[in-house]
Amino acid sequence: MCFVAAAIEAPQEEEGEPVKAAVSHVFSHWQSLMTNHLIAHGHSASSAQTSALSIIASIEGAVVLCRAHQSIYPLDAILECLPKMVECRSAS
Repeated sequence: MCFVAAAIEAPQEEEGEPVKAAVSHVFSHWQSLMTNHLIAHGHSASSAQTSALSIIASIEGAVVLCRAHQSIYPLDAILECLPKMVECRSAS
């Protein structure tokens, strides 16, 4: 599911707060899981957190582009780039 759509479509009024809170919780949970995984594979905490956020944004953006272009190509392109995004960088 594309949670970006839920975030965008949620009403800005008070009645939209539960949806926005749920979407925020999901994104935060995903980022936490990915951050912990990347730390376990040698990334610094800062690098892991930034990379996790970039991965989520890339995938969610690719889903939006896939829908707009009626093509799977944007997701395929992101999936090709993800391994480079998560390469373990040695500490300087």
